[in-house]
Amino acid sequence: MHQIHTPAPNVTRNTPWRGFGSKGWVPRTVVQRLGSFLSGAVFVATGVVFLLGSVGIKTELQTLLPRAVPAAGLLSVVGIVFAVVAGLSALSLGARLLTRSVWFRSDTRP
Repeated sequence: MHQIHTPAPNVTRNTPWRGFGSKGWVPRTVVQRLGSFLSGAVFVATGVVFLLGSVGIKTELQTLLPRAVPAAGLLSVVGIVFAVVAGLSALSLGARLLTRSVWFRSDTRP
């Protein structure tokens, strides 16, 4: 029987994951830069819309829910908190993608 003297492949990853949207990811090709820029722009626009929309959520929820429901005030606060957290998260990811697509050169290594 023939012996193979090479070690078995390592099935676990020794380096951290550097996929799309991770902190260490840098777009290396023009297609990755364009995709990162467009995705970042969409995320920033979504974040701004969520933050601007959170202003009117409380009044909208209070008009939809009757005053007799005791959870109406709590539900409106939860809606505002959700909108603000989602908006800030989208802004954060979008800003990271935009800065990576514009600021960093594609030949740099993280």
